[in-house]
Amino acid sequence: MKCFEEIRQLGRDAQRRRRGLTLVELLMVIAIIVTLAAVVLPSVKELLKDQKITQSARQVQSYFETARARAMATGRPVGVLIDRLSYVNAAAGGTLVTSSTSLRMSIVEVMPPYAGDIQGATAKLINNATPPGSFVNVALLPISTCATASAIVTAGDLITFGDNPIPLAITGVGSYTDGGGVTYTTLSLANPPPSQVEPIWMLNGPALDLPFKIYRKPGKALSSGVDLPRGICLDLSASGIGPTGRQFSPDVVAGDMGWGSVTPGDFRGIYIVFDANGGVQRIYQGMLVGSVVQLGTYIPSSTIHLLLGKTDQVLPPTLISPFDGTTILQGSDVATANLMDPENVWVSINPFTGSIYSSVVAAPAVPANPSLFNVATRTLQARQFAIQGVAREGR
Repeated sequence: MKCFEEIRQLGRDAQRRRRGLTLVELLMVIAIIVTLAAVVLPSVKELLKDQKITQSARQVQSYFETARARAMATGRPVGVLIDRLSYVNAAAGGTLVTSSTSLRMSIVEVMPPYAGDIQGATAKLINNATPPGSFVNVALLPISTCATASAIVTAGDLITFGDNPIPLAITGVGSYTDGGGVTYTTLSLANPPPSQVEPIWMLNGPALDLPFKIYRKPGKALSSGVDLPRGICLDLSASGIGPTGRQFSPDVVAGDMGWGSVTPGDFRGIYIVFDANGGVQRIYQGMLVGSVVQLGTYIPSSTIHLLLGKTDQVLPPTLISPFDGTTILQGSDVATANLMDPENVWVSINPFTGSIYSSVVAAPAVPANPSLFNVATRTLQARQFAIQGVAREGR
């Protein structure tokens, strides 16, 4: 009998163990979970955000290192195109506007130089400046020896003549037929810098027939590009060359013309091209010529700094001009800009050695005279670690 009672008691105990939670007990468990989530989630969110920036910095750095390695392996120029985000401005009649935000990068390659369609082809180099000495140069390429020139040469390409290594930028391509019925492809050439002017450019007499080489601007490789993680971008409004340079910003490209008055609105992408030795050979980007932005090129003379930040913290061009001359803390838009956020990262490229590294954005420090705290001051502050070559931890 005692054994039977023990068995019944075990059965009742098992039934109680199988019973579910009461409503009060369930509510208490939910309350505990919500409380823990409220404490833990902000920290997890910040950790994930930091990981996203870290992942993006590694992605950008690795992509540039891939282009550099390919240039060294192939022995010809290879680079990275930083695509600007474009949109159609309906209020301006459907004009294409290119912003300071970049979400995508692509590998670009430079084709071998073009020297005509037959061996020994020459171009007529003339100077039609009035008055003489103002160096307005034009090159004439005969159709008979350079038939494909009009199809493959475009504004932004470079040309050299004879043994002179100094390249001139091609600003326009056209056609001309002389009195004898000879047809030429005409190349309008930009003036050389005063320090590079040599007798070859000071042509006021008969045209000279000279061998030439045309170095075409980079073109996208067959490999697909790479997109940055959602919410992360390269902020070109604060990117540029040297301690305070912002050469990639639309307001700097537009200069005194004012961003809104420049046509067309397409400021084009930025091409950073490595040479066969691993250094940066050239940078191609939009430049203001008169009131039009055209693709131009130059050799960087200092470290290139690219700001990696958040897409919702990119300053629109309309805010950058006031930013230059007023206190940085006067507007909430400016105070929350990528340039002010120490969670962001600089990706820096030494143009001479080709070394690529990333550094954190230095925290803002308002000087004794806040009125002097403009974009140049903040850019210099923000690049403090990048300028010193202090690589971000873990890279």
